[in-house]
Amino acid sequence: MSQRDMIAFIQKQYAEKLTLGNIATAGRISKSKCCRIFKTYLQQTPIDFLNTYRLEISSNLLADTEEPVLEIANACGFSSQSYFTKLFQEKFSLTPTAYRKAKREA
Repeated sequence: MSQRDMIAFIQKQYAEKLTLGNIATAGRISKSKCCRIFKTYLQQTPIDFLNTYRLEISSNLLADTEEPVLEIANACGFSSQSYFTKLFQEKFSLTPTAYRKAKREA
């Protein structure tokens, strides 16, 4: 099943620079069909799914390690710390540093 293949690909390769084309190729389908499948079954685009997955991994790393925020962002596939911080704050309503501090105090 192509959806399962694409999700497995994202979960395995999330730290790499991925494109819609890479994700569609993993499912052996076109980019437009890839977008339709993700929208239908996951209510988000493939890139939104990828970024959400990356943010979940990064939130765990922030809570459980002492790694610097920039290293976590890079390890999770974000090429820019500012973009990572923007997406992280949109999802968690805290900056990565504030999130880490809150998790430590909890």
